[in-house]
Amino acid sequence: AWHFLVTGRRLERITFICSIIAVLLRQPEPEREAALGALLEIGNTIITYRARYQRQPELLPVLDLLALDEANPHAVCFQLAALCQELETFDKRLGFRPHNDPRPLLQALRSFDLDLLEPARPLPEPASFGEALSSLLAACEQRAYGLSDEIAQRFFVHAGERAQASVAA
Repeated sequence: AWHFLVTGRRLERITFICSIIAVLLRQPEPEREAALGALLEIGNTIITYRARYQRQPELLPVLDLLALDEANPHAVCFQLAALCQELETFDKRLGFRPHNDPRPLLQALRSFDLDLLEPARPLPEPASFGEALSSLLAACEQRAYGLSDEIAQRFFVHAGERAQASVAA
């Protein structure tokens, strides 16, 4: 039961953080910069950011901390890595191998280069800022929802099972 609880919490964190970062990346630059402090607060990482960087929130360090930092328990990469370990336990104990395997997305996040978002780099279109990271995070979010549905169908939906009669005296 504990593994299901922890897995559910991880899936919720992944979907939430991915969705708010994706929304942030779609904003125009002034709104994006203004929302970084709030994003750190929402992600429960403001103290970690201040201790690590000792400056006002900037886009690339915030994205690194909330999306790519496997040492940060609130980051997407950390949650995906821990989720993969939970799924290994499910496979060994219960024979559960989901179709919505998060491992490829974890590898993609691990290899994502934040330099692609560097302001000094010329962008093909202003609207394409952060598109690669936003798409990757959207895929993580969708994979987490799909995995949640698979777990629910496999272990928690009991439709179609015959009800057992009680033999109360």
